[in-house]
Amino acid sequence: MVPTEAGQILYTQIPGAIEKLASLPHKNSTAQTPQTLRIGTPEEFFTERILDRLPQDDRTF
Repeated sequence: MVPTEAGQILYTQIPGAIEKLASLPHKNSTAQTPQTLRIGTPEEFFTERILDRLPQDDRTF
């Protein structure tokens, strides 16, 4: 499978968009309440393309 130019552009924008979403304050959040970000995507795409770009720390994915 060869990605289109539009697909490649979208792929380069995804990590930045996820970081922006994760940095938004949650309406009812406190420092002790974990926040949840749900991303709708096929499992294969997420594990092969996105997961490695997310920060690796004590958060649960």
